[in-house]
Amino acid sequence: MSALPVDARVGARIKALRLERGVSVESVARRLAISLKGYLEREAGVSPFSASDILILCDIFNVRAEDVFEDLRPDGAKPSSRPN
Repeated sequence: MSALPVDARVGARIKALRLERGVSVESVARRLAISLKGYLEREAGVSPFSASDILILCDIFNVRAEDVFEDLRPDGAKPSSRPN
């Protein structure tokens, strides 16, 4: 699976949360059950985080998923509504 521009932005947000909380890359990689290289690729936006990764990261950093994705929409963009 190739990464998209949004993956780099999510990775940067995850890195910021990790640094704010003083959590090591090794401990996060261990919690995600992935290699250190794999984690660093995700944090750099080279590979995307999976949905289950995001849920585990939210637990590690004590944030909501919405907090991870905040400010990722282009300026002024509003969430789209989908028909049920």
